[in-house]
Formats: sequence, C-alpha cells, structure tokens
Amino acid sequence: MRYGRYLNNAFWLFRPPSRANPAPNFEIDINEGHTPREVAMCLHFFVEYARETGSGPDRVMYSRGKRWHAPVDLDRDYHLYAVEWDAEEIVWYTDGKPVRRLQNPNCHAPVDIRLSTVIQQRALERDAGDLNTMDGVRMSVDWVRVYRKVRDLREPTGLPELEACPVPRPELRSSQVSLT
Repeated sequence: MRYGRYLNNAFWLFRPPSRANPAPNFEIDINEGHTPREVAMCLHFFVEYARETGSGPDRVMYSRGKRWHAPVDLDRDYHLYAVEWDAEEIVWYTDGKPVRRLQNPNCHAPVDIRLSTVIQQRALERDAGDLNTMDGVRMSVDWVRVYRKVRDLREPTGLPELEACPVPRPELRSSQVSLT
C-alpha cells in the first residue's frame, strides 16, 4: 500500500454489531496512515453487560490505540502492513517488522476486510492546502493477502513487549433521569 497525502489511509478488519454477527464485535485497525510518517494501530472492542432493568444487554466500546512513526515518508513508495492474531495476542507489522503487540481481549470471530480513505481536513489546512490540492491524490493498494495460520514454522524474533489489554467490567449504575 502507498499512502495518499492528506488522507486517512485505512486498512482494517471489522466485525460489526448486527443480528448476523453476535458478540464478539470488534475492529482491528491494521493501519490508519497519516502522511507523511504516522501509522496508527488500534483495537476497538465491545463489552456486553446486562442492564440493571433486565431489558437486555448493553454495549460499551473500548479502544486501545498506539502510534508508530516510520523512518521514511510512506507516500513515496509501497510498504507492507499486516496483522497476525490468535486467541492470545495481536501483532502489527510494517514492512515485515513487528511494531506492536497486544493481548487479545475478545477478538475471536471471522471479520470483514476493509480499505478506505477520508480526507484529513485539519492536515490539509495545517499546510495551507485546499480541496484542489487533493486532485489526483489516492491511496494505492497493490495486493491484499489473507492467510489462516495453521502452525508456527519458527519462533518470531524481535517482538515488541506484550501490552496488557484487560477486559473492563462496566460499573452498573441507577438511571439518573426518570422518564416518568
């Protein structure tokens, strides 16, 4: 993938909340790239808990994000972005190098693969650009591959320290507003 300047260059995995997708619901941002060198790697996940009223489950979304700054401008050439996850952990890679490692709180289900862009208006304004600056700007994707890991062929080396990601337990509180 090659970044487009002033775009949020996004490559992500998503299991949206819906009747077709019961819990767990989560999003793994393999790469949300902000030019020229910033890579955001985030995990967003939902925790369900029973409501005090007994009217069904409630959902709270939690996020664990981290930014990595690349040593080169990511809009000048193609780079490889990847994530590997199993029941215990999630590992993010840039150009084959592991750059983040996080405990997996509940990402244990099939996901959709998504690629998307959005103009980053603040970055455009910061550099005194306007929408005409965006003419011809695009995120370029050469290929996407998906693998199902069967077994480790070797022990990975050079992994970053494992970040903890405990599943929060929402505190149930009485309603502060009466609807009667």
